[in-house]
Amino acid sequence: MSLARSFGELFIPSPLRRLSLYTRLALPLSMAATSIASTVIQNSGVVFAVYSYAVAVAAMYLSGILRKALAGLALPAIFIAMGFAIHLLSKVLGYPTPPIHALALSSAKVTLIFIYISMLVQWLTFREIRYLLHRVGLGKLGLYLTLSLAMIPLLSNLYWESLVSATLKFGRRRAYKAVKPLVVQAAIIARDYAQALHLYGFPGTPSLEIAKPSALEAVSTALAIAAAIAALVFLP
Repeated sequence: MSLARSFGELFIPSPLRRLSLYTRLALPLSMAATSIASTVIQNSGVVFAVYSYAVAVAAMYLSGILRKALAGLALPAIFIAMGFAIHLLSKVLGYPTPPIHALALSSAKVTLIFIYISMLVQWLTFREIRYLLHRVGLGKLGLYLTLSLAMIPLLSNLYWESLVSATLKFGRRRAYKAVKPLVVQAAIIARDYAQALHLYGFPGTPSLEIAKPSALEAVSTALAIAAAIAALVFLP
């Protein structure tokens, strides 16, 4: 499967129904925020990174999205590999470079941010995203955001199909020919969206009944988040 299609599948919701909305919202957001804070701390956070990866793998395995999430990580992994290549080239040319272990740790922290944000997108349905943003007074933003997120998997598939068609017809050296059919397909999809919204109007604001988390679920989530913060602050 192509990198583009794997990346696009990250935006297809796969909510874990046996977890409450509070847990599906609190765990990814808190871990992503802690991962962002960890990037400020240089040459520290090794234990935090290992623990956060373990939490992410366990959460994705329980929700059945582990394989899809790992496939989607191939795209950011390419940019991380490019960063390592530039680092090695700079070292060969004699330019000052940070230690390789610091670069590896920073890359791991950035990947954690991507993992937890993608987990948040997959754990929440479009109705839940619109409902939450409507509750905080951002109803229009929620509507436009969900419409945009719904198009990402489709555009990723179209990009892959256009690239394959252009490669088969013109060869790898002229794969840039895929841009034209991709732009045409994107314009057709945008027109179809506009026609549907003109004929049927925008979807109404959803109403949800949010169940409270169980005591075990709330305690487990709180302990997971607290352990991550403690590992970041007190451990190397």
